[in-house]
Formats: sequence, structure tokens, C-alpha cells
Amino acid sequence: MIINVVDVPPIPIKVEGEVLKTEPPKDKWHALRIILIIQGLATLMPWNMFINAQSYFQDYKLATTNGTDVMIKHYHDNFMSYVTICSMIPSVSFSAINTFVTRKSMASPMRMVAAKILMIALLAVTIILAALDTSEYMEVFFIITMLTIVLINSASSIFQNSLFGISSILPRQYITAVIFGSNFAGILTSVASIISIAISSNARTSAFFYFSTAIFMLIIALITNRIFQKLPLYLYHKSQVLKKSGHTEKKFRPPFWKIFKKIWVMCFNLWFIYTVTILNFPNVASQVKRINFPLKGKSTFPSLFFFFNI
Repeated sequence: MIINVVDVPPIPIKVEGEVLKTEPPKDKWHALRIILIIQGLATLMPWNMFINAQSYFQDYKLATTNGTDVMIKHYHDNFMSYVTICSMIPSVSFSAINTFVTRKSMASPMRMVAAKILMIALLAVTIILAALDTSEYMEVFFIITMLTIVLINSASSIFQNSLFGISSILPRQYITAVIFGSNFAGILTSVASIISIAISSNARTSAFFYFSTAIFMLIIALITNRIFQKLPLYLYHKSQVLKKSGHTEKKFRPPFWKIFKKIWVMCFNLWFIYTVTILNFPNVASQVKRINFPLKGKSTFPSLFFFFNI
């Protein structure tokens, strides 16, 4: 990480007219922890929304018949594979850029705000497409959907990297809160899918309620993004980082290779786990067929998704 430092005296941080104490203030009502859980949840909500909406895309928007065009049938049969590719490539690319081309601005709260606004706009486009009859323009619908997935996962990756950068100045339990929120996103998404299907058997109405849930969560994350920047505990740790950086006299580039040699075993474990997971889910898991499953119809895959995330 390259840090350009300006030699400035320590800046006193004030909250409601009072200078922060040398001891870290308490996280009143666990407000910061709860907000970081919400932020973590919002990072992976859109990705989970698209992979959990298999029935909507394949059985409704890309429904095939005997006379269906060959390409449309190809899109239908390989839809989840396309979703995975269009999701993972931008996510991995932006994560790599954030790792090796690091600037302090990459952890800016404004990047998080911009990413969330873009994600909300893209989900709104998805809802509009759900309301339109695209049966005569299936290929156009497919292309727009894939572009939406690429952009929304790019924004999600920027949001997630910025969030981890900001939370890294806090004690480790707050990074754990972000991770918990990210993991809980899958469970909440599957529950939202099951409820939306139960509310309406109409695929268009169900999709409206389903994707609106993601927009609602992102709006909450957008509002709380501003709140946590004013919390005393966050301001305290931010001031500590500013004080420490004020004593740095030169640019510092982390020795990536030396660090990697010390943690390569854990890196391999993480790579192996995620590789196996992504290879099997959602593409392989979406091919599971219902045999004597208690929940009928379109709730089969969301239920499988729910138990997978647990």
C-alpha cells in the first residue's frame, strides 16, 4: 500500500462539542456493530438476489418451447453459468486491483455511497424489466441482464473493498460484524424469495417484491453509511490513524511476496474452498430436482439455497 503523507499536527476530533478522550469511547447500544452488519449484508445482497432468482429468469423470462430459437434455448439452459461468470470476473478483477494498487481514497466512504447508488439504479432497471413484456426480445433481455450483473458486481466489489478498508481501523470484532453481515445476506435473500413466491403466484409480481427487498436494504445501508461516520468510536479510531500517519516520513509499499510466503497455506485453503463452492453453487445446485420434497413448485431452489447458506 502506498501512502502519501503530509506532516500535520494531530487533529483533535470533536463530537457534539467535546474532544474525544484518549481511551476509546463505548459503542453505545452496539450501534456501530449493527450498522457494520447492515453494510456487510448490503455488499452481497445483489449477487445473492440474482443467483436465487433462477425460476424467474429461466421459467418466466427465458421460458422455452419446441419452436424456441437455438440461442434462446442456449441462454435458458446455461443461464446460471453465465450469471456466475459475469459475477465472478468483475469481483475478482476489482479485488485484485484493490489489493495491488491501493490508495487511501479507495477506502473512502464516498466510494461506498457511489457504489450503493449505482447498485440501487441497476436493481431498479431489473424491476422495470420484470414489469415489461420481453417475450419478443428475449436475447435483448438476456444481454441487458448480463450487463446489469457485471456492473452490479463491479459496484458491489468496490463497496465491499472500501468497507473492509474502513472497518480495518476498528477492533477485530467489527470486521467480524462485516463478515457476519455478508454471510447473512444469503439467508435473508432466500427467505425473501420464499416469501415473495408465497405472496403471489404471478412471476412478475413476485419479482417486484423480491428485488424491491434488495433496494430497501441498500437504502438502509445508504442512510446508515452517514450515521456511522459520526459515531464517537469510529471517529476515535480514525483520529488515531491520522496521528500515526502524521509520523510517517516516507512512502511504504508492502512486501507482498514476503507476506504471501507467510500466509500461503491459508491463501490456498481460501482459494480451494471458494473454487469448490463456486463450481458447485449455484450452477450445479440449481440442477437439483424435487423428489418427495415437502415444499412444492418454485420454492424448491430457494429452500435449497437457504439450507446451503446455513
